[in-house]
Amino acid sequence: MNSLHSECLAFAVVVASAACAHASGTEPEKFAAEELQHWLGAISEAPVMETFKVGTEYLDLFPDDKAALAGTDGFAVRRRDGAIYITSPMPRGVVYGVYALIERNTDMIFPRADSEPVFTRVKKLELREADFRERPAFDQLRGWWICGPMYHAETELWYVRQRCSMTPAMLSKPGVEERARKYGTFINRGGGHNMPGFYTDEMFAAHPEYFGEEKGVRQRSITKVHPCFSNLDGAHAAGRVVVERMKALPEQPPLRYSIKHADHQTLCSCALCKANPDSVSTRFFKYLNEMMKEVRAVYPDTIIVTFGYQITAEPPAVKVDDHVLVSFCPYVKDDKRSILDPENAKWKDRADRWVKDGGAHLNWREYFGDGMAFPRPIAPVVARDLRYINSELGIRSVFAETTPDLTPDKLNRKGRVYSQSWDVSAMEYWILSRLMWDPNQNVGKLRAEYLRRAYRRAAPAVARFYKPIIDAFYASPAKSRFDANQYQEAMRYLFKTGLEAQCREALDEAARQAAGEPPAVAALVARLRARFDDWCAHKTDFERQELSVPQTGDWSKAAATDLFYIRGSTGRTPPEHSRVSVRHDAQTLFVRFRCDDSKPSRLLAPPFDPARDADLVGDGVKVIIGLDDKTNGVTVSVSCDVNGNRGDLRSTRPWRQFNAEWTASVARDKGGYTVDFALPLKSFGLDAERNKNLDVCFYRLIQHDGKPGRRKIATWGGADPRRRETWGVLKFE
Repeated sequence: MNSLHSECLAFAVVVASAACAHASGTEPEKFAAEELQHWLGAISEAPVMETFKVGTEYLDLFPDDKAALAGTDGFAVRRRDGAIYITSPMPRGVVYGVYALIERNTDMIFPRADSEPVFTRVKKLELREADFRERPAFDQLRGWWICGPMYHAETELWYVRQRCSMTPAMLSKPGVEERARKYGTFINRGGGHNMPGFYTDEMFAAHPEYFGEEKGVRQRSITKVHPCFSNLDGAHAAGRVVVERMKALPEQPPLRYSIKHADHQTLCSCALCKANPDSVSTRFFKYLNEMMKEVRAVYPDTIIVTFGYQITAEPPAVKVDDHVLVSFCPYVKDDKRSILDPENAKWKDRADRWVKDGGAHLNWREYFGDGMAFPRPIAPVVARDLRYINSELGIRSVFAETTPDLTPDKLNRKGRVYSQSWDVSAMEYWILSRLMWDPNQNVGKLRAEYLRRAYRRAAPAVARFYKPIIDAFYASPAKSRFDANQYQEAMRYLFKTGLEAQCREALDEAARQAAGEPPAVAALVARLRARFDDWCAHKTDFERQELSVPQTGDWSKAAATDLFYIRGSTGRTPPEHSRVSVRHDAQTLFVRFRCDDSKPSRLLAPPFDPARDADLVGDGVKVIIGLDDKTNGVTVSVSCDVNGNRGDLRSTRPWRQFNAEWTASVARDKGGYTVDFALPLKSFGLDAERNKNLDVCFYRLIQHDGKPGRRKIATWGGADPRRRETWGVLKFE
């Protein structure tokens, strides 16, 4: 037997008996037996007269299965000598085997985390299919990183039922570790962006040179400025702190621990770093390799998990320590298209080089569970990517961000209705979870199976709701990203495509058909309809705004708008009023912002740093202009804050100063301030005759006293500055 599970004792359960009889098996094995007894008892009116032997110990009875499943959490279900055996090399695999047995022999489904299961209760259940084996393609890790609260008991259990081996994100939350041990899922030590925690006040006092320098000053906060990756003495000091943290863990030696850099891209600018010829990623991994010397001196076998994300997404020009597992994050890409498509080529190139050139061990860390409050039917694309990274690159670990299936009253976080994604995308989460087990499955068949099991008689109508949206999604050239806004997506794929009436008819029919089904089915349809009704209620909020810009020298005749909403919102009114007036003289575009403010004396606007910022860092305004006709093409922004600090940027990855010829002036008064921009069109490569329509985002940053809670961003029509298709349009007269 695998030495890792040498303490596991097999146990048997006779479902027909009054209680679940077992020996002292592991927690997951006990849980598997309890689930088996509970659900078979719920499904069958008559006792299921079978003997079940559930546990890892029984794998020795099946040599072929033992060889085929070695080192994985796959499972085998075998009928032999009057008993049904459910076994696996790992305790959690036994849990998966129980659910697979139930699923193959009944119509049961757990449609979402916040729902009762849907199934048909029968007079006497016969287990006709009890001889099969399954091994996962991603046999090291599969599952989800729960964002927001970082945990949720019902969501964790739902993912276990979908054969996910990673369920919670953070162990510090109540009950998380206990549940992970109960299910046998991965325990994530160290958390996410935890590197700032390895740099102490005492270290800063003694060795400020270990810390990042910004504007000539060493900064204590690693969450704002990364440490000096050129100073390898600092790596050893931080590595020793890591070791002390690991010594405090309950399991010794720890199997895995995280060393993950902070979530920003502000680097040390000291003389040592300026003279360092290495790429940022190379600097980081040289630094991490030095930290690993401290770790491996005490814990030679522990695996350290780090990020291939933002500053470390690019493969380094140095071999990474063999005991480092890199969570590679393809961020941000177009999730509507595969990494094998030209639009996402850089992510395939990076992954190829990480694996083939650097020989690094990779987790594939994704974002396809985000932005799902309007359906993002991306499973076919995900399946294609998973097949490639598994079969071609040999990657055996994959997980993605997701949100929990809960509402604010259960979480006590004002305004965050996480369950909205589950109202419309539970089916996609179910399919994506199955693809992480086996990416070679047919997505269409999986979708049909979910609909049939979850919606029963209402399934055809629900399918008629989803199909036109799926077709519209893939017919549109617009990108689909992790940060998709549900109302903007509804505008693009539902309302502008003329699908509202037929989708409403499909949902009305689904409600009629669900009326005779179990309450859980009707509840699923009701919550889907509620999301649809909410999209319809807000459909005018994200209609693309237009202004006809007159050719005049008189501001009283200029076009004007005060339709400013909180950025990316559903018509949420900003705390301060803004108004924009626009005119032109065929040579220059003139833009006037009037920014009213209830506390003008408390407006905050520190100067830009021309070497870094060239953008707003305090209260001010900007005009963002699209310079070509392509969706999300080249853009420039010009900005001016309340104190007259000016900046401009061009989207050239990374953004760089544009240095166009333009002017801005500010006039403050007791009620706020006014900014006048004069933007010579030729400086932007534009012409009032040729460029009759201009994509524009008018933007105001509202900032009082430097308090984060007071910082708000208001845009014309609630546009998202990162998504050009949501901007307004200026039409030159």
